[in-house]
Amino acid sequence: MKNPTMNILIKICFLLFFTQSLIAQEVLLKGALSDDTGEAVAFANVVLYDEVDSKMLKAEVSDLDGKFVLNGISPGTYYVEFSFIGL
Repeated sequence: MKNPTMNILIKICFLLFFTQSLIAQEVLLKGALSDDTGEAVAFANVVLYDEVDSKMLKAEVSDLDGKFVLNGISPGTYYVEFSFIGL
């Protein structure tokens, strides 16, 4: 016969482990930049800011195809700024 106390303890440990792994999750933000004609915007600045205090958190530059990736973002509310100086 199974011990009901042990069964409950195992469930609680699993729940705590699962909850902790959800809290520790990081977010990946990726995309591709294009202009009005659909052409890729290469070497554009992509900057991630915290919505609360406007602190710059991460910055990347788009590649030749206009693609960018921002890794290691904690769940939260942010805004992204794209800028490009060109023709």
